[in-house]
Amino acid sequence: LLAALSACSTSGDQPSSDPEPEPPKTPLETAQRFLDLWQEQEYGEMYDLASAEARATVSKEDFIERYNAIAEEATITGIDYDLGPNVVDEDTEIPVNVTIHTTFFGDIAQGNRITVVREEVALPASPEATPEHREEWRVQWSPSLIFTELDERTLVHFFTEVPRRGSIL
Repeated sequence: LLAALSACSTSGDQPSSDPEPEPPKTPLETAQRFLDLWQEQEYGEMYDLASAEARATVSKEDFIERYNAIAEEATITGIDYDLGPNVVDEDTEIPVNVTIHTTFFGDIAQGNRITVVREEVALPASPEATPEHREEWRVQWSPSLIFTELDERTLVHFFTEVPRRGSIL
């Protein structure tokens, strides 16, 4: 699945890029943003919300490629989600029910948990400035957030089996 991109021209006195969005303020907002980005197929922005520990296991390029490859192989057309009952803003273990819509397999519903951790993050600064830091909530990502059965070593493959033809009598 490919996301459509559009280019916009800007006049000389307007900034050419959108301002960076405010980081989520609570674990719940972080989980919701992560899931919203998955719905929008914004895999690079999802990666930016992943914890440092998760980012140490997979590069941004590989993360994006894995989501794209799985979406293509599993014929994913979209996802929907709803958060578990009684979730509050400060919960760091957030139950979520995800429905993955596919062309070939129909809807795949699965329950999962998103773990959110608080980390110190360096803010972008000019080369001559001392970098500043702030704490932000991040998703403790693993492949099991895509499909609960996935891990670092498993892949998604779609095999078709052609049945043997019967004998003509």
